[in-house]
Amino acid sequence: MKNIIIGSAGHIDHGKTALIEHLTGKNTDTLPEEKKRGLTIDIGFSHIQLENKTIGIIDVPGHEKFIKNMTAGTSSIDFVMLVIACDDGIMPQTIEHLNIVSLLGIKYGVVVLTKKDLVDQERLAVLKSEVKELIKDSFLKDAKICEVSIKDPQSIEDLKKILSDEIKKITSTSSKNKKFRLDIDRVFSVKGFGTVVTGTSKNSTVNVGDKLILYPQLKEVIVKGIESHNKKFLSLEAGNRCALNLAGVEVKEIHRGDSVAEKDSLYISDRVDCLFYSIKNSIPIKNNSRVHLNIGTAEVIGRIKIFEKDSILPNETAFIQIEI
Repeated sequence: MKNIIIGSAGHIDHGKTALIEHLTGKNTDTLPEEKKRGLTIDIGFSHIQLENKTIGIIDVPGHEKFIKNMTAGTSSIDFVMLVIACDDGIMPQTIEHLNIVSLLGIKYGVVVLTKKDLVDQERLAVLKSEVKELIKDSFLKDAKICEVSIKDPQSIEDLKKILSDEIKKITSTSSKNKKFRLDIDRVFSVKGFGTVVTGTSKNSTVNVGDKLILYPQLKEVIVKGIESHNKKFLSLEAGNRCALNLAGVEVKEIHRGDSVAEKDSLYISDRVDCLFYSIKNSIPIKNNSRVHLNIGTAEVIGRIKIFEKDSILPNETAFIQIEI
């Protein structure tokens, strides 16, 4: 089985962080503001043992104001838990997050109905029907729908068993010819070690001693140390949560959205050509519209140049160029 990253998705206050805490034993809300407000603001990280493997889990904020953080978290996942609270049901960010993970090309997942202790069986049956309608044309159309409550430990164990079974279906599409890349989602300094960046390792193995390039700064860095889920490694395969201790660069020189990768493996440009799909419930996209472009863990502002037409209607596909 390939290395797997599981991510959450869903509306604010639907129990994503509490669910992950009861699955893994770790509360992923670590910022003082998150603890004060009881609100997930940035992505959080934990892990779980499934199929005798350590599986990384990424928690994402559900508030619409933090969509850029949500996309940074889901950009590297293989499997999604779409979380919907039984009492609230399907809400705006339920739909938005489903659209995002669909556009990212994620192919595997489950739907988790939380807070089942707050509703009766009649309400639960209605919600299940609504959920099936929501996912019928998505990659989750055949996904398991699980009911859980953090007050019912057995329901959490049942979900673990479902996750264990479902991740076996994930097939590897990696190529030995691809070059290592890590899109940075956190950067900090550790006393006695120096600069540390974290992200999800992609494409290939990374080794202590490797010389990499920090993009877009085009600065050479050296991997002094590698850590994953609190364990040190001399080398680490693709598909793992990863912390790299880097020599040759200061924390102040790095930002979320930067990448470390092998030399000459990435290009720097102020424009990108795309095949653009406008989702069904979108508004018409006009030529020269300003857009937020989320790529890897980065978010930048760009402007759309539409080829051969003046606008893109909902559910249409067109070739475009985004200028940054």
